[in-house]
Amino acid sequence: MDKRRKPAFRFTAAADVALLKEVIVLEPYSAPHGEINKRWQTIVKNVGELYSAEAARKRFASILAEFKSENADQIRS
Repeated sequence: MDKRRKPAFRFTAAADVALLKEVIVLEPYSAPHGEINKRWQTIVKNVGELYSAEAARKRFASILAEFKSENADQIRS
């Protein structure tokens, strides 16, 4: 049995943009109770299943927090 690990996925600017576009379209936080995780799974499926729904959710939260911080000017450029 081959026990090699999958290579780690590193978010790129293109992956971030694809993730943000899907979040805008599917609006996971406007889903009814119990459906939020299904929306995140759909988002991951739509962007190519390179990472998990939990990773997508954490990355989105990280992007949002960075955008709201004092580094927002750097991100926008």
